[in-house]
Amino acid sequence: MLGLRGDACVIERFGTAPDGRLFRTRPGGPIKATRYLAVWRQARATALAPAEAASPLAKRPYDLRHAAVSRWLNAGVPPTQVAEWAGHSVRVLLAVYANCIIGEDQRALRLIDASFAAEQPNPQKPPAHAPRDERAVGDQDRVHTMSTGTRTPPATTGPNQTPENSVPRPEADLPEPDWGL
Repeated sequence: MLGLRGDACVIERFGTAPDGRLFRTRPGGPIKATRYLAVWRQARATALAPAEAASPLAKRPYDLRHAAVSRWLNAGVPPTQVAEWAGHSVRVLLAVYANCIIGEDQRALRLIDASFAAEQPNPQKPPAHAPRDERAVGDQDRVHTMSTGTRTPPATTGPNQTPENSVPRPEADLPEPDWGL
């Protein structure tokens, strides 16, 4: 995801190591894991409230990557795109992160309802599914439930929808194939 203006300025100012790494020691070698973790712990203690710092929240730098991938999937970014950004195959992505995707069952049901509505002569708005009781869900589920409610439902009519059965199809004008019988 480099290439944003701020990233380009940092690279222009500080350069990279011969192998392309952004973070390196003064002579250009790799930074030891113990040094990364020491700086990381200090940053957590500075940035987080005491209760958050005592929790497993962002305990390791890698946790941020996991959080980002989970967030992208829950935001509805197609798994193929997330896999590309994360450097995974789709198979590995779904094997690792499938349990992190929240609320996709409700989204899938809305898409199925919309597909049936598109096939009706007089399409009607699909029935709204009752929202889940927010008291029974954890904060992550509650936030996701609220965010998925803002998604635009698929169109039930238009040029990219299933045509009505009464509309003649171009293939109906084609002659029957001669199979050589």
